[in-house]
Amino acid sequence: MSALWCAALLMMGAGAARADLASAPELPPDVARGLLQRWLAAQNDGDFAAYQALYAAAFTGVRRSGERTVELDRAGWMRDRARMFKKKMRVAADAVTTSRAAGGTVLRFRQTWSSATYSDVGRKQLTLTVEGGEPRIAREEMLTSVKDDPEVAPLSDAEVAALRCLFKDVDARWRRVDGGVTVEKVETAPHAGATAVWATTSNGEALAICRGTRALARTDGYVGLGGPPGGIFAVTSRELRGDYLEVKPGVWALAVVSDLGTYEDVPGYVGSNDGQEGLEDGASGTLLELFAPVGGKLLAMYSAPLVASETCNFSSCTNRDCTLTTGKKGASGWFDLIEKCQLTDVEQGHEVKSYRKNTRYVFENDNYVQAIAPSKPSKPPR
Repeated sequence: MSALWCAALLMMGAGAARADLASAPELPPDVARGLLQRWLAAQNDGDFAAYQALYAAAFTGVRRSGERTVELDRAGWMRDRARMFKKKMRVAADAVTTSRAAGGTVLRFRQTWSSATYSDVGRKQLTLTVEGGEPRIAREEMLTSVKDDPEVAPLSDAEVAALRCLFKDVDARWRRVDGGVTVEKVETAPHAGATAVWATTSNGEALAICRGTRALARTDGYVGLGGPPGGIFAVTSRELRGDYLEVKPGVWALAVVSDLGTYEDVPGYVGSNDGQEGLEDGASGTLLELFAPVGGKLLAMYSAPLVASETCNFSSCTNRDCTLTTGKKGASGWFDLIEKCQLTDVEQGHEVKSYRKNTRYVFENDNYVQAIAPSKPSKPPR
């Protein structure tokens, strides 16, 4: 908090025993967020005295849990919260915004609240004012609240250990990490003397090479350069594999290997009730995505279907059955990748041509790209 703002708070709060909400000044965002951090710390540390000190004398609050709503004055709010402070709780906030309103500065955020036996997530609003020269909470309201399923399976000790490489805060009981993000899946694989960790959450994906709680290299967001080859193909399952291919002397790529089928093969798929039959074509295959560490980042290097097979009963297509190996070391110091494929052209469900094709990929600009074959010199005219 700046010295100028502190002086302004003292002048505005001098002689005021209670907050004047109608004329409450607008607080700078850093002051408002600083109060939010103290509010979170007081609850997570179980410090009820510090928590009470953050609330204005004229405070009113709305407590909402599921469909139940209760409005309380300051005394009633503190009696209610005193019971909560008797047990360990965890409170997190994310998606924080600040704005100006008639009653003062408004903080809005998504709150995740949990104890050993209960958890909920929802939007919360704090209206801030100035009292006694200090920022205080004049009103608190839980705008929405969704309770977690008490039957949710907690994270295992192994999953928690793996997630601590990717996230600062891990709540094993309610499968939550930083700011209330839900963990859907955790997968690990030994890799280059360390551990590859892949987490799928309600906020996306994260993939890293970890040693203990330290990430040696990581990537966030959607994992991969691409997806299935299009048409009726869909990913039905994915698996993490470490030590997949040595792409540079001493540097190994890890892989995400996906099984391919049609969208009707995806677990949980429910087709539309349109009176039509299902797909008349079948499809299967394997999609390979490679990742390797470069400068602390885990970069997607290669993505292609190694195997892609369609029946193509009513169209034409080219099926492929490939292997991926390394070739010579290029000028970049990385090995070339060599795709060796058996290709089959299919028309109306019948194989019409089968042939081999090799494709070379070279490492350029932190990625593997298809090598361009040098053009043949033209023959001089006779």
